[in-house]
Amino acid sequence: MAGTAEVTGRVARCALLATVYVAGALLGLSFDPVSDFAALVWPASGLALAALVLGGRGLWPGVAAGAPAANLWAGWSLEPQVHPLVAVGIAAGNTAGALLGAWLLERARVRPALDRLRDVVVFIGLAGLASTLVSPSVGALSLWLGGHLDLAGVPTTWRAWWVGDAIGVLIVTPVVLAWATARRERGRLV
Repeated sequence: MAGTAEVTGRVARCALLATVYVAGALLGLSFDPVSDFAALVWPASGLALAALVLGGRGLWPGVAAGAPAANLWAGWSLEPQVHPLVAVGIAAGNTAGALLGAWLLERARVRPALDRLRDVVVFIGLAGLASTLVSPSVGALSLWLGGHLDLAGVPTTWRAWWVGDAIGVLIVTPVVLAWATARRERGRLV
């Protein structure tokens, strides 16, 4: 059974991840999103994956809390306003994509330092391209079911969403992983 300090620490890390996710999402939404949700650069996906790789998949509640907050925040300006169930659907896709990416990288034994060519190639394929298929699929479906997207707009939104997630993962995640790895290495030398 986990001690109080351990639970408190995990809750604090999840709250920090939720806050960082919202900040990354708001940054992404500042890049002229398609259908008001799908940005061509989505730093939040890269931050979420990096957090789950570094801190463990048990931090998923941070993504699950940050994603609907960001979606509701962005959706307040829409008519009709984003229904909380649509935001939860989008958040489920965002969370599942990050979880899948972290799981795939763990199963493939990719080192967070990405210091081997094999790790870089596997990272690009599994995290950058494959796991990023989940979020746009669930997200575009949620928007369509919620009436925020007509059927004709689904492919364009899906494509923009996938590109944004892939770019976020391919750019942001390696930077965070490299920074964290360098920081850990410096700590070992001191």
